[in-house]
Amino acid sequence: MELERELALRVLAAHPGEAARVVERLPVEAAAGLLRSAELKSCAAMLAQMAPGAARRALAAIPADRAGAIAGELPVAVAAIFLRGLSAEVRAPILAALRSRRARALESLLRYPEGSAGALMDPEVLALPEDLTAEEAVERVREAAHAARYNLYVVDREQRLVGVLNQRELLVAPRDATLGSLMSRSVHRLPAEADRVAVVSHPAWRVVHALPVVDRSGVYLGAVRYRAFRQLEDALRARRGDPSVTARALGDLFRTGAAAVVDMLSTPAPREGGPPHGR
Repeated sequence: MELERELALRVLAAHPGEAARVVERLPVEAAAGLLRSAELKSCAAMLAQMAPGAARRALAAIPADRAGAIAGELPVAVAAIFLRGLSAEVRAPILAALRSRRARALESLLRYPEGSAGALMDPEVLALPEDLTAEEAVERVREAAHAARYNLYVVDREQRLVGVLNQRELLVAPRDATLGSLMSRSVHRLPAEADRVAVVSHPAWRVVHALPVVDRSGVYLGAVRYRAFRQLEDALRARRGDPSVTARALGDLFRTGAAAVVDMLSTPAPREGGPPHGR
């Protein structure tokens, strides 16, 4: 049985999308059992592809520290989608279980309405002060490579968005040149309160791979990445009945090959000397 369970866990890790569609149809207790026992990264990969309602119910049914650990493996924007729909009483201990940096990033997204630019942004996309030299900026990019994108956003010391430059421009610049002297002051941007239609219809998507998000004072909050834009665009098309999106969704429903695997994993492992509890 232990060997079979190990094989099942490997299948889950390899096919999280198929597993997600099966788990969505399981009773909450069974889905929660799977989230308790499977490897964290596998749980996160599967959860990221589940319907939000099913994912929220499963997260709410497991201990907060375990839910926080899984949420910590998800992209921030995806974790925010799931946590947004939970009650404050359930959400608070999950946030408390997260690393402080990740918790702060999630809280910044949860302040804004679902579908708004503020809710869709990645709050960890790097922005640097305008008075840094090119040499200092390169060092900052190295230290925060996970948060750096092709375009680097530039802020003043009040954190207001004032410019943009790309990494190539930074690398070829004189070492002592400040970002303020190198940047372009013409920056496409989104207000944090912009709704999903305004985000998708922004003309700058033809020329950029991310759009910075600012509050009403112009303070930089993060950036909506191209991947989020495309996902939002697909969702709006599906709502309008676009047949290509509908066809993809229907195709996913028939991919149920992981059903037996998920059933095995959602059943508690037997203890020595007797059958599993609750069976």
